[in-house]
Amino acid sequence: MRSTIFIYIAKNFIIKFITVVIAISTLILIINLFDGLDLKSDAKVSWITILKMIPLQIPAFLEDISIFLIMLSAILCLSSLSTKSEITIMRSSGLSLWQILSPSILTSFILGILFVFLFNPLTIACSKKFNAMKQNLNGKESSNILAPSNGIWLKQQNILQKGEEIVIRAKSIDKDNFELSDINLWFFDNDGKLYQKIDANTMLL
Repeated sequence: MRSTIFIYIAKNFIIKFITVVIAISTLILIINLFDGLDLKSDAKVSWITILKMIPLQIPAFLEDISIFLIMLSAILCLSSLSTKSEITIMRSSGLSLWQILSPSILTSFILGILFVFLFNPLTIACSKKFNAMKQNLNGKESSNILAPSNGIWLKQQNILQKGEEIVIRAKSIDKDNFELSDINLWFFDNDGKLYQKIDANTMLL
């Protein structure tokens, strides 16, 4: 019985999440359509090109508000269960509040993993293509590679070893997806002594 209720709540949450994503995506399309009108007035751009560019902005926006999407879906899911008095019935059957919330929590965790490992690469690809198309329309080169003569130098704390630092040198960086090329990483211990060096072809910042 409890597994059936768990699946029922999780399914309800996923349906609400899909509904919210579709609604927000539609709103983004409408807003970007008005931006497309400005773009068409500034340059000789066909409607086909504009309609190709508009959807490319959706993944980046959805990723930025992913936490809000999950939170809103959870609120709508619990509100739906409460409106139908289903939460009261579940509590009367012996389920605790934690058992009622756990399906939404677990589903949110899984959606978060999907956003990181599946949706993030899609967002990067779409943003890169959109910027390239926009720059081509403006008559600019599509390359967004920044490559200073002395390279790009960064320093950060080593999150795996408290107190240690990592110095990063890259030959160039793609400004769209923050992808570094020709990487050298130097690891320094708490006393400032170098103890490890790693070379890599590419790395995402």
